Amino acid sequence: MVDLLGRAGRLEEAEELMRNMTIAADAAVWGALFFACRVHGSVLIGERAALKLLEMDPQDSGIYVLLASLYSEAKMWKEARNVRKIMKERGVEKTPGCSSIEINGIVHEFVARDVLHPQSEWIYECLVSLTKQLELLVFTCDIPAYADNLFS
Repeated sequence: MVDLLGRAGRLEEAEELMRNMTIAADAAVWGALFFACRVHGSVLIGERAALKLLEMDPQDSGIYVLLASLYSEAKMWKEARNVRKIMKERGVEKTPGCSSIEINGIVHEFVARDVLHPQSEWIYECLVSLTKQLELLVFTCDIPAYADNLFS
């Protein structure tokens, strides 16, 4: 029910339902509310949900990442940086992203910071080149919303 209310943007009702439940909400319920807060941009309720989730599992990198994203989307750059700082201080590392692509019947898997792919050196050279091009674009086009966060 919390998930349905959250998806509909009825976040206050979802939170009220959680407060009135006869059993304590678990991580799945708090997570549904937290994700809905991100979708609908509700920082205040999202912060409360994130704090509850962090009480339950302070080593879950996804909570920190989602909270930092919630702050960034609300242009709360200082708070977003603070979340990343707390994450680092607590030794919490983000789970590396992974992508796969099939080319000519061969599946290539890419994991963030992985150097095991046979063409990883060439791939990282391309990424460095793309990053430099993006930096140039951002700074020459005066896009301040991205300048603070894109390369940090």
